[in-house]
Amino acid sequence: MKSFPSFLIILVMMAFLFTAATAADTLPKAVLLTFDDGPDPRCTPDILDILAEHKIKGIFFVTGKACRRHPELLQRIADEGHVLANHTFSHKVIKGMDEEQIINEITSTQKIIYKLTNQSAKYFRPPTGAYGKREALILNELGQEVLMWDLGLEKRNIKTAGGQVDNLISRIGIRRELIILMHDGAPFNRHNRNTTVKALPGLIKKLQKQGFSFVDPSSAEGKEFIEEYIKRNPKINVY
Repeated sequence: MKSFPSFLIILVMMAFLFTAATAADTLPKAVLLTFDDGPDPRCTPDILDILAEHKIKGIFFVTGKACRRHPELLQRIADEGHVLANHTFSHKVIKGMDEEQIINEITSTQKIIYKLTNQSAKYFRPPTGAYGKREALILNELGQEVLMWDLGLEKRNIKTAGGQVDNLISRIGIRRELIILMHDGAPFNRHNRNTTVKALPGLIKKLQKQGFSFVDPSSAEGKEFIEEYIKRNPKINVY
């Protein structure tokens, strides 16, 4: 029996790759907007106004300390249909932290969120994104699902809102499913988030122009999007 000619094998492989790429191009584009470090009266209300204007829902990874200081903002986030998620109580890096302290950072924030909104925070994002396998096991025992991100809007070396938007759009590449990290607060007052507020409307418009629809994390489809993302992107020890 003669072997299959090598040039035919190459043609078959090329056809397969072309078909796969074409199929991928037909998949819908979806983006989820997430906001860390709030709530903060300096920026959170403006961000909520912008999201309401565009009928977009997001996930707000809040700190317990900020929630305690600004319960009315936490309630507004919940009332407007956004998803609340846990970002520790004090915004301390949990990687290498004592287990008891990690548990306290998370559970104290959970209690505050539930007391103020009657909602339970299912998702967790570690401050600075730093956590390892040890911390992942603790989080799992606490019933927390770690949700990371693909691209961040804010860049320290880019000072303008338009520059930050253009930079993010240029980094999307071939991605068709995307989670974007932004901030509506600054726990230690190290950053000014006003540029984020200014950038958000332009970012929304440019994402729409690129064909992205916005994921509603509270919907059944949104929850499925998040669960699939978490399975594919554990991102432990990446940041």
